[in-house]
Amino acid sequence: MRHLLWSLAVALCSCLVPGQIRRVELSSTVNGEEILQGLIPSPEPMNARELGAWQLLCSGMLEGNDNFVKEDIFAFGGQTGIPPRLSWSNEALSIQFTAPKGGESTIARLLESVIANPKLDDERLGELRARLSTPLADDWSAALAGERGDTVIPSEFVRRFAARAIRPENLILVGTPGALRAMDGRFSDWKPIHVPPDIRVTNSLTFRGPETSKTGVLVGATFKPITSQAATCLAIVALGGGKTALFHQVLREHRGWTYRQEAFLKPERSGWRPTLVLQSSEPIPPKAELTGALLEKVDTLSADDLQRFKTLTSTALAGNNPLSPFRFPDVYAGTSQDRATWLAYATLWGTPNTTPESLLADVKRATLDELKEELKKILGQLMVVH
Repeated sequence: MRHLLWSLAVALCSCLVPGQIRRVELSSTVNGEEILQGLIPSPEPMNARELGAWQLLCSGMLEGNDNFVKEDIFAFGGQTGIPPRLSWSNEALSIQFTAPKGGESTIARLLESVIANPKLDDERLGELRARLSTPLADDWSAALAGERGDTVIPSEFVRRFAARAIRPENLILVGTPGALRAMDGRFSDWKPIHVPPDIRVTNSLTFRGPETSKTGVLVGATFKPITSQAATCLAIVALGGGKTALFHQVLREHRGWTYRQEAFLKPERSGWRPTLVLQSSEPIPPKAELTGALLEKVDTLSADDLQRFKTLTSTALAGNNPLSPFRFPDVYAGTSQDRATWLAYATLWGTPNTTPESLLADVKRATLDELKEELKKILGQLMVVH
């Protein structure tokens, strides 16, 4: 039923509004609520100073501005019981509001305000600098956060960078029909100045945790969720889709190298990036040893294994697998809010017609040989980044 609703009501129009904002219509939601989401990819290129400015900017988007204090943003933007959702990485910023029927004008005002008028005075930026410089709670979170920019930068630099990063032509709006109608006429006065990239070469760092464990991160090449890449999605599920997947079976159960391990798809500007994270109390073996052990297992995979991985993919794309490798960047859970985020990223990647259901249909057609080939390809391309 949800697939039918998606197909009928996701009007994938690349309609342009003032400032060339891309608008994409989401199907009517199961509970009739209104959803409005803005997705903005980070600008390219960014040096460490600009990366720090991006992180400061993103982390404060729902902290309140001159129009709405933080408490009002969460009160007016959370009337369905679903709080406003802010997710960001070094690749993209996403802000989403959900409202009851009739509340679409409220969330339209909120989204316009927080995007076009971020509060970036010296006091706010000082608070955000302190927050970002605090070590994260655990090494796993620090490894996932990745590169940390230079946040010891002048406040004026951050404000100028905001005009480069948060622009109408960078914004993708996804919403239910009523929410998008409520955006008509908004952003009409939003005309940020043009700011060139900062060409200085500066060094970035990494986010840190308490360093009580050994944590490693390996990544593969990005890809888009299209039919020809369905076997890639299946391969990531085979690697990290739960306790019966290769990561858990080989690295933890058979070799005892790790006590926590995940393989998932991290959303970036150009597509999903296969990402493998390992954690151990002892030094993690070299990449060649890790991939060698996994490749030995790949050669022994059977038709029963193929079917099991397809079943895991089915539960993941239905939103019923908490260990799902499909991330945006949170685990895809199949809610109307998650489907809006899927659509926003799919539009960014130029694949707006790819839905969870269409991707699953492609995965179900993958053969055992295709799965093995893709697993070997991914394992052969991995690069150590942490």
